Amino acid sequence: MAMDGAPSATAAAAAASVPAARILHLLQRGSREVRDLDLGRSVDRVPLEHLTPLRFSAEYVQRNKPVIITGALDRWPALALWSERYLERHPAGQQEVTVDVTPNGRGDAVTTVVDPSTGTLRRWFGTPHERRMRLREFFRLMRETRAAERAAAGPAGGPLREVPYMQHQNSNLSEELGLLLADIGPGLPWAEQVFGGPPEATNLWIGDSRSATSFHKDHYENLYAVIRGTKIFTLLPPCDAYRMYLTRCPAASYMPRRDVPPGAVYGEVSPRPGSAPPSALRAPPPGAATAAASGAACTAAGDCAKIPAGSEVEVKAEPAPASAQQQEDGASASASASGAGAGAGAEGRSERIAEEEEAEAEEDKVEEEGSPSGVEEGDSGRLVAVLQDPGYEVLWSAVDTTVRDSEGWRAQPLFFGSRPHVTGDTAGGPNGGCGRDSECDSECDSECDSGSEDDDPWVASGGAPLIAEVGPGEVLYLPSMWYHQVEQREGRPHHPGGQADGQAGGRRVVQVDTAPGSSAQAAAAAAAAAAAAAAAAASCSGGGEAGLSAAEKRDGKLRLDRQKQRQEEEEQVEEEEYVIAVNFWYDMKYDSRYSSFKLVEGLATALGLSDPPPESDRESGGEG
Repeated sequence: MAMDGAPSATAAAAAASVPAARILHLLQRGSREVRDLDLGRSVDRVPLEHLTPLRFSAEYVQRNKPVIITGALDRWPALALWSERYLERHPAGQQEVTVDVTPNGRGDAVTTVVDPSTGTLRRWFGTPHERRMRLREFFRLMRETRAAERAAAGPAGGPLREVPYMQHQNSNLSEELGLLLADIGPGLPWAEQVFGGPPEATNLWIGDSRSATSFHKDHYENLYAVIRGTKIFTLLPPCDAYRMYLTRCPAASYMPRRDVPPGAVYGEVSPRPGSAPPSALRAPPPGAATAAASGAACTAAGDCAKIPAGSEVEVKAEPAPASAQQQEDGASASASASGAGAGAGAEGRSERIAEEEEAEAEEDKVEEEGSPSGVEEGDSGRLVAVLQDPGYEVLWSAVDTTVRDSEGWRAQPLFFGSRPHVTGDTAGGPNGGCGRDSECDSECDSECDSGSEDDDPWVASGGAPLIAEVGPGEVLYLPSMWYHQVEQREGRPHHPGGQADGQAGGRRVVQVDTAPGSSAQAAAAAAAAAAAAAAAAASCSGGGEAGLSAAEKRDGKLRLDRQKQRQEEEEQVEEEEYVIAVNFWYDMKYDSRYSSFKLVEGLATALGLSDPPPESDRESGGEG
């Protein structure tokens, strides 16, 4: 070091020639130290009664550390009320909402597309097709698409697959469904104390296990409040940004094939996430261009190996083979469809319920011009990816743990490590049981704590992601700048203290009195009054039971049994199950933590681990 404090010429020269491998080693060591010294290997679970605003701020917000708050929604009416039937019958059911629809359950994600005339595979960033419909029509669309998949025995049963998801992040709960806000009172007052006021946006998410959200980061402090089902978050801290394989892709959006404008560049998309499209050689619509005109190519296996722009990969037009997990999903769907068919006779509802449903369906038919799905005969309604403005690109993570593809994992060692786990027991990636929000068992602890690469494949990457399973009544605090992937399933989480619901096929049995204006007790009283009236009439006409013939007594008993059965059927009605969550956004602070994140992101780009941001982002100073 020179006398004036400036580095010597020798030191400056050494700094200028630091090997890339040395810089990467330092980044990975930083990732491991954050886990060892602060994060640990699981997400804390804290009851709301033990979490004061001061503790929440000091231990989690200021440390940029996630936490699951249990019992946080005990005072929310929505926790007991929100179901398909309740939301359909609520006045909000008549309100128009924005619904995102995709062919594979992956909106805002890097997606493999194929030129329908040449079979050339490319990788684009696909955004959902947006539709406006009433809330009750959304639930109808969910039922229709689920039934179609059950009939096809799997998620890749046909080219017309559609996966609806209410995920439009425009503060849709307050802007589109404000009538439901009373059901989430009193909100999260402890969070508003810490963040200094009400949230910037309040979003409502309604979907099912067919949908997942790809890895991304938010410039917001997030609070996810789960009402029904389970959200599964795969989390990486900001210091792990170099592991995300950020890839620049042409931007595309989904639309029905019949709506592709003349001259537009479009590509086919597989209904099976992570697979090559099965319809590689379909002819384009008249006037439409092919995908060969633009876009970055990818390998046939759908991995993340970068191929120079303008190059092409020719593939055959056969469907890609299903992975083990996909085969398992298809078998489960087939079993569900088979079980549903076997039990159809036992599900008979009362005549009155059937009449109400028939009348309601007739009303919908009169009010609407057709099915909200918009799928027509043939394939003109199939969703395809349509390229947006030429040259417009998006920088997005190419990592996807929802597809069990060991070849793809080996192509991304900075994320998955040197020897990917292939025995993970949950959606959320190859975690081998580590990184969950519950405590590791002794076997997992020995693996997680080992410094040997032979024992812990994550050593080569920087550490395992954290997995947070958030169930009904729980809230996840997700700090800003954390990369996260979100999966979901119907039912409760599997962590200790919570038992899975054991629901099959996304259905459950509910009490009808959860709907506004209905009451099972009133129905029971009406049935009892009817039975009493019938008995009184029989008594008056025949001088009491003694005056009735055996046939009349038998008929009277059958009538009473029928009324009792009708009452029981009205009290319990089968309906579809969903994953429902409310998401609150609070402004983040652009402090030294943000500067540290940008440093890691910049180093990843300089080392060639991530693509550079698009020109438009660099000029505007925006984020990749």
